[in-house]
Amino acid sequence: MWLTNGGTANLVAVLCRTGEGHDAPHRNMTTFLIEKEPGFGPNPAVPSLTVPGKIDRMGYKGVDTTELVLSGVRVPAARVLGGRTGQGFYQMMDSVEVGRVNVAARGCGVALRAFELAVAYAQQWHAFGRPIAQHQAIAFKLAEMATKVEAAHQMMVMAARRKDSGRRNDLEAGMAKYLASEYAKEVVEDSFRIHGGYGFSKEYEIERLDPAGQSGWSVTAIGPSSEVTDSDELARLRTIGLRSWAPGEREHFIRISPIMLNGRRLCTDST
Repeated sequence: MWLTNGGTANLVAVLCRTGEGHDAPHRNMTTFLIEKEPGFGPNPAVPSLTVPGKIDRMGYKGVDTTELVLSGVRVPAARVLGGRTGQGFYQMMDSVEVGRVNVAARGCGVALRAFELAVAYAQQWHAFGRPIAQHQAIAFKLAEMATKVEAAHQMMVMAARRKDSGRRNDLEAGMAKYLASEYAKEVVEDSFRIHGGYGFSKEYEIERLDPAGQSGWSVTAIGPSSEVTDSDELARLRTIGLRSWAPGEREHFIRISPIMLNGRRLCTDST
């Protein structure tokens, strides 16, 4: 399961348990290299090797993920990675360290793009007579997002440099993967919220970056973006009767006629 590029690859690394006689289970593992033909179904180059098909995933569409089914496949000793048995665990962990830095780098890229989209949208969309980027709530949010983008990038670069220098980096790689992936999720979510209702539209790129397609966040009854006003204006809106509501709950406005804010008429009636 979870073989990356299993349908397009022509060389596969397979970790197997071999009888090396060690008490520690991880020292009884060996990596074999198997050459195969790209494609799905039974493989013409390797009898009894089958790649059933792609696993349909949520997000991450750039590569295919597959199962790999082996039944009675024989591999010659010359196909042992590194020429030594019993080294498979260490070889795979070395690749896992690279993979963790790779995941961190992807998280950094997603977070950076989400931040760029949020800045661009906040500069072009106006509310209360000025771009929403000039409202305190949005400005604070953009500052937090920028800090997360930079912190994740610094952690990722540090882990990558340790790996590139040949030093052990399992701890740093794990930290970088955790921080960058968490911050990517948070920055994308914040960017999605800054876009307001347009975040749901495929017309805007932020919809593509939302990894889980989650749209169940609570919104407020002040418009398509829940944070288009600064804190003082939001507080004043709440004092005159607008309140937060959950998905599925009907918007509720306390009847006030008219509602005025900073000299602007918001509405004259509500239900």
